[in-house]
Amino acid sequence: MNQQAYDRVLTALNEAAFDDACWPEASKMMDEACGAKGNIVVIGDDGVNGDVEISLARIYFHGQRSVYWERRYFGKLYQVDERIPRLRQLPSGQLVDVRSLYTARERKQGIVYNELVRGEAQHGLNMRLALPDGAKITWQITNPVDGSDWDSDQLGMIERLKPHLLQFARVRRALLQADALGRSMDAVLENKRVGVVQLDRRGRIVAANDTALEHLRDRAVLHDDGGFVHAASKTDDRELQGLVAGALGASGATVAGGSLILPQSLATAPFMVHVTPIAVSGSDFEPGPVAALALIVDTGQRGRVDSGLLTGALGLTPTEAEVATLLAEGLTPRQAGVSSGRGEGTIRWHLHRIFGKLGIERQAQLVRVVRTLGWFPSNNRNS
Repeated sequence: MNQQAYDRVLTALNEAAFDDACWPEASKMMDEACGAKGNIVVIGDDGVNGDVEISLARIYFHGQRSVYWERRYFGKLYQVDERIPRLRQLPSGQLVDVRSLYTARERKQGIVYNELVRGEAQHGLNMRLALPDGAKITWQITNPVDGSDWDSDQLGMIERLKPHLLQFARVRRALLQADALGRSMDAVLENKRVGVVQLDRRGRIVAANDTALEHLRDRAVLHDDGGFVHAASKTDDRELQGLVAGALGASGATVAGGSLILPQSLATAPFMVHVTPIAVSGSDFEPGPVAALALIVDTGQRGRVDSGLLTGALGLTPTEAEVATLLAEGLTPRQAGVSSGRGEGTIRWHLHRIFGKLGIERQAQLVRVVRTLGWFPSNNRNS
């Protein structure tokens, strides 16, 4: 098994967790390490009526994003994909042949299998991964590059990468929920929605933002002991110190991040601490004296969609993009009207125009298409 390829993927995933622009490279390295032609990664939360609210969906082949298939699948095909309910029933982490998720009749006559799966993905693999906050990741690896069956080295690499894809999703969601994805280190430190602690190569605290300092001073779940972050519970602290050691590459081990849930009380949502290495070159997250970050987040926070992105990506006017954003964030047309200072009838008129431009018919489809583009920071940098 190629250790160098594995280490490169971990570094790329660490970078992509902080900056969406790094995902194409991470996706390409995952393909190369696993010997696959492409991969599809979807992150979603359970919504109302058993539906799934998608917060990230990326279809990539050889490191190149296929926006056409993202729009086609999540706008039209997702809702009739026979595989989805079966995939949701799989135990977290179980790797299955994608063909096994369709019946023989569906493989012969089904529109999704024959339009999307057949060809590049009919010999692919699917995996469902569960996050502690209830979110789910679907990871689909498309056909092997050489056209043969998956060998033991390839399957072993997929299993090794599984926890690191989970960690990528945890950190990314934490930053999105704090409106901090893609920000500079200074901007992340100034953020008030997430506690940020910078650690040097010995694990000592270099700096912490105001939110993190409040948690450390409160000492309810975390505290500063001699310049090092510790958890209040001895059991939790042992796990926390293990995560810090892993992020710093102690004892020459592969550098990797990890996460820990720290309960407060039965009436209060728990904290989640994400410890992640900082070894990102060519960005604002330069190593310097900082070797790792500890992100302290409230599990109930949620991110926002950048409406400015939708004007270019979906061809909407600024007003239509604003309406689409409000609806994708869970508002009804009536609520969107109140929020934007417009009447409900005006919102529905814009919604009709949006449907026509995107070739869709229902609000749920619009939400899915918008969220396919992912959750992005808003233009307000003063959060």
